Amino acid sequence: MRLLAALLASVLIVGSLPAYGQTIEQQYKTGVKLENAGDLVGALAAFESIPAAKRDFNARLHIASCKKKLGRLLEAEADYEAIRTDPKADPPTVDTAASDLEDLRPRIPKLVLKLSKATSGVKVTVDGKEATAPSTVRLNPGMHSVVAARGDAQVFKRDVTLAESTTIEVEVDAPAPASAPVVVATPSVAPKTDDTASGSAQRTWGWISIGTGAVFAVGAVGAWAYSGSLADKYLECTGRPESCDESKRDSVRTWETLSAVSAGVAIVGVGVGVTLLLTAPKANAVTVKAGLGGLSFEGRF
Repeated sequence: MRLLAALLASVLIVGSLPAYGQTIEQQYKTGVKLENAGDLVGALAAFESIPAAKRDFNARLHIASCKKKLGRLLEAEADYEAIRTDPKADPPTVDTAASDLEDLRPRIPKLVLKLSKATSGVKVTVDGKEATAPSTVRLNPGMHSVVAARGDAQVFKRDVTLAESTTIEVEVDAPAPASAPVVVATPSVAPKTDDTASGSAQRTWGWISIGTGAVFAVGAVGAWAYSGSLADKYLECTGRPESCDESKRDSVRTWETLSAVSAGVAIVGVGVGVTLLLTAPKANAVTVKAGLGGLSFEGRF
């Protein structure tokens, strides 16, 4: 069984590589036959299977022709140019290569790369290969990708499809981002209110309240003194009932009540006035300091 498997493997290997068993002439004829049949890929493989050192000018012309028909125009151009400038080529071969070059070169598409006025500091690549912009790049027909990057960031990309004998212009428009304005945070300041007028009014009412309290205090003292005088007179007449006027007792009570009410109003007035003075907004005032016996006093007016 092992022997049979080995024989089958050998047959498969030999069968899969028929070209290696052919002579150079047979490889050439195979390539021509495939090319005439329209199998350009197979024909190119057959021609290129001939070792480079043993390829004659006919094989080289067929290789360039297959590449041209497959759209590999730049490679075909290089092959034709190498044949045309080869010192070993005879005049008919040189003329053939030159004629094919004359037909080929106008068919090579061109990509014109430009940069917009606002674009700077970018690296432009075409199909992954770095390209200078502005410039004209010759490419094979087909789809191509133009990419621009600034640093590690891709800032532009455009895919274009080039047909033979066409020229397409691509303008890379990737302006640098504008520098963000520096915003300086300004602490919000509440509008300053003018306390001078309100503080002055409050202090004024404070002094008025204190003054009013003082007036009522004086009145309370006077009423108290007068009620005391009436009380003394009423006590004197109690020993002589016939000369005692009961209305005097009512008068004593009235003045005592008036004295108490006045004293209460005085206390309230003074208290309110002191409160208003202490809670009034401070204004730019003149401060007077005085010392007496080691004690210091401060007054604001």
